[in-house]
Amino acid sequence: MSKSILTSTLYVTLLTFCIKFLGLVKQSVLAAFCGATDETDAFFIVSGVLLQLCTMIFSAISISLLTVHTQTLVNRGREMSNDLINAVLRLFLPISLAISILFFIGAHWVALFLAPSYGAEQIEILAHYVRMMSCVFVIWCYYLTINVILETDKEFVPGRGQGFFQNVFLIIAAIAFFQSYGIESLIWSFILSGLAECILVTWCARKRFKFILKKERL
Repeated sequence: MSKSILTSTLYVTLLTFCIKFLGLVKQSVLAAFCGATDETDAFFIVSGVLLQLCTMIFSAISISLLTVHTQTLVNRGREMSNDLINAVLRLFLPISLAISILFFIGAHWVALFLAPSYGAEQIEILAHYVRMMSCVFVIWCYYLTINVILETDKEFVPGRGQGFFQNVFLIIAAIAFFQSYGIESLIWSFILSGLAECILVTWCARKRFKFILKKERL
């Protein structure tokens, strides 16, 4: 095993421990500053379910893409692998946007499915949060697709930033903004943590990837 892989593995392990620790801190902070209310319960339901759906849908795609991208890079070079990533983005970003729109439009039915025992007022709160967080499908689609470029080159640390940003942003939101803005501060911090991860992976991949708006054949 090469030194670079060992170093990367060590960094990932340390970052994973750091994220897990921050996760414990986040839970304590949210319990202390936000309490247990219908709103916090709704936030945890929506954020947890949407996160699981994003992971289920787009992680499967990125795992398959990783193999194809690696083969394309080795056999056909960086330019063709760049074209592949752009083609995937052109295909799946509109699909992720369509999913987001469906969740936004059908938020009430999604809320009924997630919490059938809730009352009418609780369902409306849950539906409102579903609408606000429906954009995460686009964010996760982009982040996981660009992260394939980094994982092909054995750079695993940036891809772990999602959990780090999410924990840190939620801790900051709970301490600094929850008193004034309530649950919506947590929702926006959840969304912004995803955007921060997108910026991170884009920056880390900047020398190996460039956007191509015009459709090209592979």
